[in-house]
Amino acid sequence: MKSRHFSTLLAVFALTIALAGRAEAFCPFYDDAPPCEAYWRAQAVFVGTVKEEVYSDIYQRGEGNTRWNYRRRITRFSVETAYKGVKGKLAEVVNEEIMPTPVVLPNGEQEMRTVGGYTGCDYRFDVGETYFIYANLSEEKDGTLTVSMNRTRKLEDAAADLEYVNELPRAAPTAKIFGRIVRTDLSVGKDKGGLLPLAGIKVTARSGKRTFEALTDARGKYELKDLPPGNYQVTPAYPAHLSAADGSSPARVSARGCAELDFHTYSNVSLKGRVLDAEGRPLPGFKVALIAADGAETTSEGNYTFTDQEGHYVLPAIPAGRYLLFFNLFLMPGERASRPRTYYPGVWSEAQATVITVVEGENLPAYDLQLLPPPADRAVEIVVTWPDGRPVGDAFLYLEDLDYEWDGSPPRVKKVDGQEGHYQATGFDGLTYWAHAHVNFEGGQMHAEPVKFTLTEGAGPIKLVIASPGGHCPHYRRK
Repeated sequence: MKSRHFSTLLAVFALTIALAGRAEAFCPFYDDAPPCEAYWRAQAVFVGTVKEEVYSDIYQRGEGNTRWNYRRRITRFSVETAYKGVKGKLAEVVNEEIMPTPVVLPNGEQEMRTVGGYTGCDYRFDVGETYFIYANLSEEKDGTLTVSMNRTRKLEDAAADLEYVNELPRAAPTAKIFGRIVRTDLSVGKDKGGLLPLAGIKVTARSGKRTFEALTDARGKYELKDLPPGNYQVTPAYPAHLSAADGSSPARVSARGCAELDFHTYSNVSLKGRVLDAEGRPLPGFKVALIAADGAETTSEGNYTFTDQEGHYVLPAIPAGRYLLFFNLFLMPGERASRPRTYYPGVWSEAQATVITVVEGENLPAYDLQLLPPPADRAVEIVVTWPDGRPVGDAFLYLEDLDYEWDGSPPRVKKVDGQEGHYQATGFDGLTYWAHAHVNFEGGQMHAEPVKFTLTEGAGPIKLVIASPGGHCPHYRRK
């Protein structure tokens, strides 16, 4: 597996047996090493066409709740080109599948346990297709092969693999280590994964007394070329204001081969504090999060955490920037919201929130918050009609808090008895909302143009007209 630090993955094949008698299996990693690394890691490399796929009889292994039915899946190839580890014109790839297995439940009833997700970390082939294959010898030592979830792919997608193996006879007997260094940064949009490339980082590879160095470029990429084959320890030199889960990584490279090592670093600045309710009691399980104050896209899936049993929270790895700290963003649909989103230092409007400026390497003070009592509930009447004035009695309604799109208050809406098309929606007194409504019908949805209003005494009735196609309005926030 390619040694990456973007996430730490434990290569364990796991089965979890649920109460309903269902086991969930999964493959926890995918080895996407480049050709110059995958070739030397594999025991057999060849191009082959799938001629047939057959199965063994079902057999069992294990005891009690660990007993499962298995069968072997045997994929037979005609070998078009053998690069290493394969002799002759035929090859067999064998993998093991977990099958539905009868189990006796504690109450004496019998059910079938089944496997969800992957049945293992193995590659599935299609009869008639031609593949570029990276394989290893099977444990049975019978000449058959196994293929895990690695760089194996259809031949039409293997241009880089073919280029590498065809150049091998002319390649110099040296090696290279390359990769990319990035850092977590809340100012980077979701489309870039929230990661910022780091330029000018020195990367050192050591093997015994030999040392090789390179610098990352503007894309965060580095390359250590013309290395003697062998074992290396690769270490980036991070600035003092950055930290990393693992400061170095081992690499083994073969002659004409490579190793790809990516590193992920982050700011060592943390923001911490405590959240108390209006009576001074700690609030456990309360969501606390940061958003960029200057309009950069930062979602609730970015830098957030939950308070512990004593109301304490810690937000780690905060890069330099200007932020807003807010609380109680996460509300489960259908539950009654106990309070609207609250911004530090205890206000309900983004416009009134305190901007927190973070400088690289600084120690931030504690940001404690004692919440104010939530505003009172207030109800408003909403009337939903078709364009010709006919009432809509089966509409879906909700109120969206002006301050955060699509994460607004859970629906507290009910129909008004005896008045078709009339609904009562409940929100917080003094807050500004968008009122939404849509209807479902066979073949699609229609919606009303949302209406913005402030929920105060005398507000309403709000009229929504179902006249537009689709389930929501994509442009209403530009009003």
